[in-house]
Amino acid sequence: MKVGIISVGREILRGRVLDTNSNYLARTLTSIGHIVVRISQVDDVQESIIWEINFMASYPVEIIITTGGLGPTGDDITIKSIADAFDVPCRVNRKALEIVKERYNFFYREGAVDSPVITSNRKKMACFPEGATPLYNPVGAAPAMKWEINDIKIYALPGVPSEMKEIFQKEISPELGGSLRYIERFFETPCKDESKLSEYLRIIAEKNPGIYIKSVPEKFGRDVSIKVVIGATGEGKREAEKSINEIYSLLKEKIEEPC
Repeated sequence: MKVGIISVGREILRGRVLDTNSNYLARTLTSIGHIVVRISQVDDVQESIIWEINFMASYPVEIIITTGGLGPTGDDITIKSIADAFDVPCRVNRKALEIVKERYNFFYREGAVDSPVITSNRKKMACFPEGATPLYNPVGAAPAMKWEINDIKIYALPGVPSEMKEIFQKEISPELGGSLRYIERFFETPCKDESKLSEYLRIIAEKNPGIYIKSVPEKFGRDVSIKVVIGATGEGKREAEKSINEIYSLLKEKIEEPC
């Protein structure tokens, strides 16, 4: 499936925080056979989030994953913005409210907060669009969200990496993961001229459209070194590895030294 990833947060755009969430999601989704076609970073401003959701929905993608903006503060508006993008109102979700209550009771017992009372700011984290499903957050307080609308699966995850990863691994990866596996492998080549190597890669790519193959220069000058990355998708790791090895064998046969 085609996937779009949106990281929400002004701290990312200002360079105060490195967006490791998108990197993790892209690597993990790719490894289980999905195709990430767009990654964006947007301000925690409603118009920006809505615009990006609408753009991805028209791209079109089949899965949208957002990270960030699920907390209790005024600029945590991701879920409401997603709902507004589809003209669906947000209301307090009973299951989400139960999760918020359970988490704040836990934090209170642990001494992390002074009171377990569900204030209006805390209650805001339980406001979901109609038809959405809350996903339990075992690390933080804000529930994540799963929602399917207009044939698009939307997942809204927290921005804190430890929370995001925990929810993704437990709730989302098992749902999205199938038998397909995508693998990439790097190989040394005897070529020192990337322009010559590219011609061999072009011929192989044209004859094997399902394969990803690209040159990766690592050094220049006298010690020039050019590797090739080959990627393949298969029904399981073994099939993908087999395709990669076959393509590499073809490449070795075609390369004429000196290259």
